[in-house]
Amino acid sequence: MYYVHILGGKDNKDIIMTKHTKIKLKIDKEQTKVSLETLDFKKHWSVHWIKANVEAAKIVKDMINKNEQGLIIITNNLHFNKNEVNDNSFNILINDNNIEKKQIEEYWMYVIKRKLIILNDNIIIDGNIYAIDCDIKLQGNIQITTQFFITKNTIINQQELKQSIIPIQWDMEIHHNIPVTLQNLIDKQQQYLQENIFEDALFHSQQHLQLCINTFGLNHPFVADSYNYLGSVYREKKEYVESIEYYNKALTISLNVFGMNHPWTANIYTNIGRSYNRNNQYDKSIEYQKKGLKIRLDIFGINHYIVALSYNILGVSYSNAGQYDEAIECYQKELEINLNTLGYYHIDVAMTYEDLAINYKEKRFYSNAIECYENALKIRKKLCKNMDRDTADSCWNLGSFFKLQEKIKMHVNILKNHGKYTVKY
Repeated sequence: MYYVHILGGKDNKDIIMTKHTKIKLKIDKEQTKVSLETLDFKKHWSVHWIKANVEAAKIVKDMINKNEQGLIIITNNLHFNKNEVNDNSFNILINDNNIEKKQIEEYWMYVIKRKLIILNDNIIIDGNIYAIDCDIKLQGNIQITTQFFITKNTIINQQELKQSIIPIQWDMEIHHNIPVTLQNLIDKQQQYLQENIFEDALFHSQQHLQLCINTFGLNHPFVADSYNYLGSVYREKKEYVESIEYYNKALTISLNVFGMNHPWTANIYTNIGRSYNRNNQYDKSIEYQKKGLKIRLDIFGINHYIVALSYNILGVSYSNAGQYDEAIECYQKELEINLNTLGYYHIDVAMTYEDLAINYKEKRFYSNAIECYENALKIRKKLCKNMDRDTADSCWNLGSFFKLQEKIKMHVNILKNHGKYTVKY
């Protein structure tokens, strides 16, 4: 038996009941252990990766139902040998205006509908491929980094793959029905979270967890993902003890499945740290944020957006703890990364300058604070065309600092200028 917290379900009018209760889930571990390979998270691990492959699964089902043949590719990176371009080139194929292309955050989905697909490039496809009842001729060195799903009528010579990847036989229940249902539950959960309807968000999170456990067993990435979602709901409900409890369940599974040095593990450490920060336990927050940051630095290196995000979140905890020197150091590192990767005129750069200004103010380094607010204002005016509420706030903050330094004349000019950017709240 396995205990979970769920909500009461729905009444006879299909209205969600929000009364809390406990039930026992009957789980036959042997029966629920999935022998088929599920979506891989070792190389790609984000919510966007899951969404992109769910979209691909929907198209696979649709093509099977319509008796169509073809190939679906989910990737965030394609590496070609530019010296080998011909009529059968994959590069030419995916740039054909007749094929369907869709961007899902950092991933691209290509849908190629044809019976015979001949590829003779030397190419690395960083992602997944779905082959639907087509005949694939691989005459080049095609490398697939993650997974290769095939339906039962697909024809391919395993030796042509020239790599150790083994095609995965498509299973409609495991590769379509379950992932689509899980994604629908999370989409609803996210919608209710945005609307601050926490009980309904919790209901859908619990349904997600129950389906994951009953399908995959107790030690599976989807179950860890489900616990992580539950932790986020409780965090937004300001029930931080429960939030940390569920995050720790997710962490245990992630460590068992992926080990310490994996992006998913880093995400969970970061989430635990955020809950400790919300609960005013700043030392614990900093401890967990540092663990997440170290993993991300080891995996991605210094010049990556997610490392910048880690420095930002760690800076928040340091600032809340009154450790302003450490906070400033974090924000300076975040700023350096953002300038290198995003350029000067980007909203994230403006926000980092503002975070720096706040902490310089706490240290009474007013000249540094003014310089940061001036940079933030310059960026916001450029990006927002002088019509943004945050631009008005930047003007006000800058004027307030000049007043603080008794620079009355400059203060008056700035506040006069502030009127040009005032917007209704």
